[in-house]
Amino acid sequence: MASNSTTPRVLKYWYSPMATARQLEETDRICMRVIERIVKVTVRFWRPLQVISLPLLLLPIPILINTQEAKCVYMIALMTLYWMTEVVPMAVTGMIPIVLLPILGILSPDRVARNYMKDIMVMVWGILVIAIGIETSNLHKRIALRILLTIGTRPRWLLLGFILTTGLLSMCVNGLAICAMMVSIAESILQETEHAKSVAWRHENENGVHMEVISEGNSLFGSIDSQLDSAPTRGCDTNGNAVLSAGGDPSSPDQVFTSPEPSPLDPYTEIILPADSPGKTKSSQGNGLLSATKKKTTNLRMALYLGILYSSAFGTTAMLNGSPVNLVLFDILRNRYGTTGSLNFLSWMAFGVPINMVMLLVSWLWLQVLYIGFRRRTSRRAEESQADVIKNFLTQKYSELGSIRFEEVEVLTIFIAIVALWIMREPGYTRGWGELFAPNVVTESAPSILAAILFFILPKRISGLCSADDDVKWEPILDWKTLQKKMPWGLFLFIGGGISMGEAAQVSGLTAWIGQQMSVFQSLPPVAILFITCALCVFLTELMSNLATASITLPILASICEDLRIHPLYLMLPTVIGCTYAFMLPVATINNALIHERSGMKTIDMVKAGLPMNIFSIILLPSLLISYGTFIFDMGEYPAWAEQHREAGS
Repeated sequence: MASNSTTPRVLKYWYSPMATARQLEETDRICMRVIERIVKVTVRFWRPLQVISLPLLLLPIPILINTQEAKCVYMIALMTLYWMTEVVPMAVTGMIPIVLLPILGILSPDRVARNYMKDIMVMVWGILVIAIGIETSNLHKRIALRILLTIGTRPRWLLLGFILTTGLLSMCVNGLAICAMMVSIAESILQETEHAKSVAWRHENENGVHMEVISEGNSLFGSIDSQLDSAPTRGCDTNGNAVLSAGGDPSSPDQVFTSPEPSPLDPYTEIILPADSPGKTKSSQGNGLLSATKKKTTNLRMALYLGILYSSAFGTTAMLNGSPVNLVLFDILRNRYGTTGSLNFLSWMAFGVPINMVMLLVSWLWLQVLYIGFRRRTSRRAEESQADVIKNFLTQKYSELGSIRFEEVEVLTIFIAIVALWIMREPGYTRGWGELFAPNVVTESAPSILAAILFFILPKRISGLCSADDDVKWEPILDWKTLQKKMPWGLFLFIGGGISMGEAAQVSGLTAWIGQQMSVFQSLPPVAILFITCALCVFLTELMSNLATASITLPILASICEDLRIHPLYLMLPTVIGCTYAFMLPVATINNALIHERSGMKTIDMVKAGLPMNIFSIILLPSLLISYGTFIFDMGEYPAWAEQHREAGS
């Protein structure tokens, strides 16, 4: 084919049969550059492309079907995909109902806006202020170190200590804050153990060959905002990355020397080959080296990290105020039926605390089976030596906190008083203080805000306030600048979006339609439906946020319960607890992502350990509900308030 004079220079080579190999090579090189540029531009604009394309791809649903239910499905599908892909921040996705629901004609702007500052939002704000106050006072650190010292420092007891401490503290303090704090403690313990054992090996070294121990150092404590920022520590650079010393004075405290062979005192330390050994590779990311690593090192580290992850999730389900997801159930019951029935703080604790304890025990046993084992792998002397090192380290850190301060006593007193007010508002077994007022005039948010106000009024210390010293000032337990820094403000938009989604599904008739389509469940016994719904929610929350899962599924389950004439809590309660049990994938929760990043474990490791835990929870939750939950919540009869709502809806 004859080439045209207007043909681009590169394409002329393709048309010409006389093109040389060099010309063809140049053509290939230019084409590869073009492809590279296209790929880079596509990757660069991938998020904006998703943001634009997803609404357009879903647009046929409301256009072709053109019903209220289809319009609601469009909004729910769009928000779910945005939450799963995280193409925009999750809090920003939570604001979509403010725009779409009025446009689609499902809810008015005023009604949508109310969902972003409901009574539940006020309660969540007060609970978070309490959690931040406990955090700033260091009370949770004192409790954590004391529990670890009390339980023991041998490997399996150390694991139990971390699990119990995280589980108990997550009941009253933000789960992410506790998770980050316990991760830092675990890292510091492992690092200190490695350092102490390497010093012992140095004294035993007879050949003068020294090697290094990987240290993933981080400062033991710090604010939640700086938990991921490591402080300079022994064996680390200023970014917390492991560094290699090129030799030097063996007496230097900043250098760690070991013998060529691992000592029996150290069954858990990662050993790095000498500098002149073959196969040694340095990592620029601080994740360690390709080294001759004993399997026990990875096992102990992963056991501690996964124990922290699992127990932080279990702890949030023990109390009604432990997680916003729990409060979503509380809010749906109150809005749908005008009452929460027998569900209150005390009944939730009576049901949730035993579940928390059982799941903590199951996770401890499972992680032992998977990573530690029940047989002693080292000598008693080696195990006792390691336990002494950890105990001395924890004792030192506990002594650094000093004697208990007036601020900590204040915070603990306020917290105990607020929990008592929550419980005694409607205890169920006797008259509560809530009966002094008209129904629903004073809710659980009032004690929460009272505690929040006290944190800004009560002094952090009282010594010297009555003196003539001008430097002594009245300093409250919590100041507004600290609150602004630590408060997760986007959470309120996230919760508001989930509540708006649930209300839109109910008002549009979507939940009723789905309930009718699931009439096939009527042929199944309620127990089978219970296990199926728990399994669906546990695995669904691995792919999307637990709050979104609860907001979508709870109204649907309420409709199913009404059609089957079974107690609404029979399906809704274990489901909302199961929405918190996401242990398999790093993207499931923020805690999962934190543990995955800080431990360095692979995703397949999380799946191997998390899948059995998901299965355990699917079996245990319905079993415990059937065994004693039916008595706590009086599920033997179909409640009158649910029947009234069913009749009003029909």
